[in-house]
Amino acid sequence: MTLNNKIKFVNLILFFILFSCKETITDKSVKNEIKLTQLQKDDDQKPGQHKGFNNEEKDSIDFFQGTYVLKSQDNCDLKISLEKDYYKITTIEKKSEGEFILVLNGNDSILRFKNYLVNDTIALQAYYEKQTLTIQNYGNAMNDYIFFNECNSKYIKLVRK
Repeated sequence: MTLNNKIKFVNLILFFILFSCKETITDKSVKNEIKLTQLQKDDDQKPGQHKGFNNEEKDSIDFFQGTYVLKSQDNCDLKISLEKDYYKITTIEKKSEGEFILVLNGNDSILRFKNYLVNDTIALQAYYEKQTLTIQNYGNAMNDYIFFNECNSKYIKLVRK
């Protein structure tokens, strides 16, 4: 085998390796993109509205109203109050208020705080389950954001008082 043929052979192998890796990465990103699209397509909802509840227990935005406080010990003193279709968020460093909407993703209930944005694009969202709100406080190297600098936890759990 000549040097020119060896180079062509190595290039061909590298091409196949890169091509097969690219498909795997693309498949994963498409699945994630679909989930984000499902969450974001409800942006035209009016504050306090929700769609598609089959569970009678959660058939009203009133179901989510109340004050949620930190479940664990964290120095940020985060508190979220929900009243009608408005929220108030307080920490040791900041206060924020605005409208929220309820977004359904399958059987999951997600509260989206419309005016609480990071990098002018990522809205604060909280996953609701059994009287508890869970917030992913910060991302990773590829999706870099942080909602509450004063809180140390990646996943913040708040329990209804």
